[in-house]
Amino acid sequence: MTLASTLVSLTSGRLKAYGVEEARKGKAAGWAEAGSLGSSAIGGGIGLWVAHHAPAPWFSGLVLAALCLACPIALLFVADAEPEARPERYLDRLTDIAKDIWRTARTRIGFLGLLLMLLPLGTGAASNLFSAVASEWRVGEDAVALVNGVLAGVAQIFGAIVGGVICDLIDRRRAFCLFGLAPAVVTIAMALLPRTPQVFIGLTLAYYLVNGFCYAGFAAVILEAVGRGAAGTKSSLLVAAANVPVALMTTLDGRWHDQFGVNGMLYGEAGVAIIAVIAMAVFVRATRDWRLGLGARIPSAAE
Repeated sequence: MTLASTLVSLTSGRLKAYGVEEARKGKAAGWAEAGSLGSSAIGGGIGLWVAHHAPAPWFSGLVLAALCLACPIALLFVADAEPEARPERYLDRLTDIAKDIWRTARTRIGFLGLLLMLLPLGTGAASNLFSAVASEWRVGEDAVALVNGVLAGVAQIFGAIVGGVICDLIDRRRAFCLFGLAPAVVTIAMALLPRTPQVFIGLTLAYYLVNGFCYAGFAAVILEAVGRGAAGTKSSLLVAAANVPVALMTTLDGRWHDQFGVNGMLYGEAGVAIIAVIAMAVFVRATRDWRLGLGARIPSAAE
């Protein structure tokens, strides 16, 4: 499964880099994340329902296989990416990829993209603990399952699509930083407002909504930073780097909850996001004269 996901990530990253014009990369990123986030929440809910109501144990696997086989149908409506010039020898190809990755990392736009992926910003880590802390707001199990399942998926889909549109209207790194502050506002509100079921449901859905914004900004920054050469490899590397702060914040949220309670977890995540945005702003200002400008184009490996 992990191998299959990696291959899909590589090919989809290249398809988006080569098949989407610069002015629409935000929208492409938003729709791609909407599909990914929605499939996890809504698809998971459908899978759970099928598993519970299947007439036979093998039926669930059959439905899953049918859904997976149906996905490539979308490729019939997408123009194929232009082939890039590449050496015949495999070792030379690997060398070119390594050079292209290094060339991108040396540019300001590429380095800022990598830095944003490593910052604990817009990780959505608190959502991993919403089910565990819902009792603080006196929310029943059915409501928790609904809010953190299908409704969460719908909110994230809408947020990703709208966030993608915004990323085409303003600088994408700036958009990602602004999006990253939105979950901080939500978690602070959760800590300050009364502990009622209505507050929990409303703010949890708001958190998932702005988390969709964050994922769209995250994908748009990656899509812009990788350029065209070795796009699939570079996008996969940046996604892998982005998993580091997600794992870190999930661990920290759990520890803060155990040591300082729910409010400690909520304020802690908000504080980290604010510090991350300040650090990014300082770095952007300090490197404004470094090599390529913030909106400069990354040359491809073939140029």
